[in-house]
Amino acid sequence: MILPARADRGAPVTVQLRMADGGAGGALGYQLDFGDGSASANAVPQFCQASPRTQERESWHFVHRYSRSGLYRISVVGRVNCTDVRASTAVSVSIG
Repeated sequence: MILPARADRGAPVTVQLRMADGGAGGALGYQLDFGDGSASANAVPQFCQASPRTQERESWHFVHRYSRSGLYRISVVGRVNCTDVRASTAVSVSIG
């Protein structure tokens, strides 16, 4: 979720990521690209669980400020460590 979809330069833009996986065999992680050269990623443990959990859920919250006007593509890749499970999406934010 991105709020607001349009913002003034320097104004806060909120990005909220939510991810869930039933029976995750490892930790949930993300790679986030704000589209202006800035990025974020979480540190995912490099070990796997012996047996998958029943449900893994994570939520991350970011506030980002853009210094230049333009249309920016915010993209994210979510992953489950120790598996091939990946999901990705992208949204645009207009800065004026």
